[in-house]
Amino acid sequence: MLDARALSAGTRVRIQGNPIAVTLSANTGRIVAPDDKYEGYYVVQLDSPARYHHADGSSEELAEIVEYWDNLEVVEPRRDQQPNG
Repeated sequence: MLDARALSAGTRVRIQGNPIAVTLSANTGRIVAPDDKYEGYYVVQLDSPARYHHADGSSEELAEIVEYWDNLEVVEPRRDQQPNG
């Protein structure tokens, strides 16, 4: 089981499931930092931008999302990425 304390900046993760109102083009990214408002949530920089769908029908591109630690799985670094990079 993943320990939330293991999610330090730069850790590669896979997002489990699909966040509500968000269409992921990639379900992987890296931890940027813990969320500064909600304990157990992390800012994830996605490998490819996601699309957030607003209730009014508009949408916007997101480079980062905030996700709860239990929805994240630690994965190996990408082959084209240097450690800590």
